[in-house]
Amino acid sequence: MTGVMSPGSGRALRLDPHHLPVRYAARDNGADGQVRDIELDRERVVFRREVRGIPMRIGVNMAEFAGVTMRSLPPEGEEPAVVAIMLEHRDNGLTVPLFVAAEGDNAMAQWKSWSRVLGVPLLVADGDGSLREPLRRIGRLGVGGPRS
Repeated sequence: MTGVMSPGSGRALRLDPHHLPVRYAARDNGADGQVRDIELDRERVVFRREVRGIPMRIGVNMAEFAGVTMRSLPPEGEEPAVVAIMLEHRDNGLTVPLFVAAEGDNAMAQWKSWSRVLGVPLLVADGDGSLREPLRRIGRLGVGGPRS
């Protein structure tokens, strides 16, 4: 997931899903200075960046996002591997980091909280990179297998 981690000396990012709206910076390899500003609330995400000196603003409604994934990202340089919670969009350039930490102690709770607060499904990434829900659903209800 290149191009969407927070800038600076570390990759750590700990946003609180219960304190929205929030504004923060994230890496964007296509932007001047390799940084974009992200504004996130329960209804939409707004991206601001400059490319070749031209300011750009893109607003994306939350309904356009596929869901929230929990991923393990490999080490970068001297930075360790991390667990990342990402708000996924079919255009990878619009995928948003929500939580990034070297220790994944509360990553599962973050994953579930972000899904619930933003009203988007939990997703897992298959080996081929495709995304799917971990459980089948009918509407907003999860459907499991039959109980014995």
